[in-house]
Amino acid sequence: MIISIIVASHRPEYIADCAASLCSQELPPDCSLDAVVVADYPVDALAARFTGIRWLYHADRSIPAKRNRGIATARGSIIGFIDDDCRAHPAWAASAAAYLAQHPRASGVEGKTDIAISGQVDGKAAQFKRLERPGFRTNNIAYHAGVIASVNGFDERFFEQREDMDLAFSVLADGGSIDWCESMGIAHALRPGEPWDLLKNCINRRFDPLLHKKHRILYRRYIRTPWTPMIALMGATHAALAAVLMFAPAWGVLAAALDAAVALAFSLRRNAGGRLSIPGVAADALAYLLSPPTLLLALIIGSIRHRTFLLA
Repeated sequence: MIISIIVASHRPEYIADCAASLCSQELPPDCSLDAVVVADYPVDALAARFTGIRWLYHADRSIPAKRNRGIATARGSIIGFIDDDCRAHPAWAASAAAYLAQHPRASGVEGKTDIAISGQVDGKAAQFKRLERPGFRTNNIAYHAGVIASVNGFDERFFEQREDMDLAFSVLADGGSIDWCESMGIAHALRPGEPWDLLKNCINRRFDPLLHKKHRILYRRYIRTPWTPMIALMGATHAALAAVLMFAPAWGVLAAALDAAVALAFSLRRNAGGRLSIPGVAADALAYLLSPPTLLLALIIGSIRHRTFLLA
């Protein structure tokens, strides 16, 4: 049996650890690994260093386009996916193959992701812990190759986000199933927070209307709403401020102060545990203030672009 592993990479600073973990996979005698990294940066030096991996340069930064390129060259009957900021445990690929062999009715299997957090960390780092829950993410999942072909691979309209959920939803809508395997483990790097990542995530929700359009029932079952609880609460305080300014302007200053206080509280919670920086706290507070209108605008743009309607 050949097991193909596809890595769509845009982070050259992390790929070496991922590649090393793929080259160290422990496989049974009847299995072989076909690892493919599709990257949007020069790969010649990495190809010379990790000769057990096929390295492909792909100029398009689109994540699903890279994955489809890898799928097109895959040689295995099972195709697994891992992200470039993850390290596969030695038995990762073997566990995926064994699970799918033992459960022939499963279309795919998702593995356990561990976030290495030691000591006290700030709220930004703690957010990575959500990746330890099942979510059909392509940082740790494997499918039968025929299943991926049956749903035509990744929809490249989701060029920045939600492409993994769309693939999984397509498999489920086609009558398939995706199981969970505890022993199929990877370690996810604890990356430092990216500037304005909260607003970036809001902007990327412009893909949710398309996902909702394609998979309405599954979207509501697994995602429910594009609004996270804190952004929804921040939006509610904005709405309350607008109501006060409209109907009781004399209380406007107090309402605005309370609105800002909520954003500051969220920012302090997000930065708790780490070294507090006044510019950092101020930037995150501003991001929380801007997140509800940013998310709403992203959903409007996505709804218009894909001729559908999803605002909540």
